[in-house]
Amino acid sequence: PDNIFTAGFLGSPAMNFIPCCIKDGSISINGCRLILNEIQKSKMQNRKEIILGIRPESFNTSGADFEFNAEIEISEMLGSSQAVYFKAENKDCCALLSPEINLQGLYAFSVNTNSIYFFDADTGLRV
Repeated sequence: PDNIFTAGFLGSPAMNFIPCCIKDGSISINGCRLILNEIQKSKMQNRKEIILGIRPESFNTSGADFEFNAEIEISEMLGSSQAVYFKAENKDCCALLSPEINLQGLYAFSVNTNSIYFFDADTGLRV
């Protein structure tokens, strides 16, 4: 998607939008630091804030290379998956996970950084 508006209504559940600060070539989600690669750093030049877009089905996939912890608020079965609700940087988020995973309390969510979308915090346009 080219912008947050479009990304927000594609898919169900909707994409998660997580506001983050950029500091020293990295961002942080719930205290866990993601170091940006060189291409990402070049796109983030002169930005102090960014909005990450992560689709609910992008969590806990093979090849995940970034992990952060969040407290599970609630989960519900949706047939072949379960929707898990949590907060990331104080924003309500949803992940679609395998129904076999028993979820309670603090959980380590993992995501492949190649599946993260970056949006400009001011314009909402994809970076």
